[in-house]
Amino acid sequence: MPKLITSIICLFLSVTSWAATYVINVSEGLAYQIGKDKVQTALREIYQPLSIDPTVVYLPSKRGLALLNNGEIDADAGRIDKAMASYDNLIQVPYPLSTVRLFIYCLKSKDCRPSEQVGHLIVQGTLISEQFCKKRQLSCNIVANDTSAFSALQKNYAPSLIANDRFAVGTICASGMTEIYARPLTEELKAYHYVHKKHADLVPKLTRSIKNLMDQNLLQGRFQSLMDAAKECDLKVTFLTDTQSEVSVDSRK
Repeated sequence: MPKLITSIICLFLSVTSWAATYVINVSEGLAYQIGKDKVQTALREIYQPLSIDPTVVYLPSKRGLALLNNGEIDADAGRIDKAMASYDNLIQVPYPLSTVRLFIYCLKSKDCRPSEQVGHLIVQGTLISEQFCKKRQLSCNIVANDTSAFSALQKNYAPSLIANDRFAVGTICASGMTEIYARPLTEELKAYHYVHKKHADLVPKLTRSIKNLMDQNLLQGRFQSLMDAAKECDLKVTFLTDTQSEVSVDSRK
């Protein structure tokens, strides 16, 4: 009997402890691109004024959002607003964390246009890329991460990659590429933090916290762009425009 009582008490304490934990999902793709340490640091900075020390989990995009929409976890690190229309139980913290832009990347400038005739690459879990392919009725093949995408480009398995402008410095530098072309496919899109509606009372506090960190220029460095990555290694990026003009940014100069 004493053992049974002890087991019940331990179970109760375990459930109580989990219920008191504030869990934030980070898309596996975002964690891969930016780095887990940077994401965790940014989230703890955001929640520190609220006296919340969040637990961070790394899940595939759709699975993490489903758990959040069901109220099984508490928040999502950051998402582009256009990708969130179908999640009715989520509230956007209205001060943006960063801006993101969708590009098509290629090793030959002639391949840097979306085409229904070829198979483009997209990285697993990037909802905005999936939505773009569906809207334009493109044939898009999913790869696990940026490393797989760059490898496929270099081996001519596919002519182009449709992805946002967030890249891990280590990934793009380790790829061995010395030059890449990029054409923008969208305007700048804003990325926001999201919470489940049961935490609606936290939204004003989170808004103030994010704004204060941005005003102090403390969050911006957590979210690197392709240009930031290019500066770290021997990579020339040539941006193509709709008028066929080219703007090159050469990190080797």
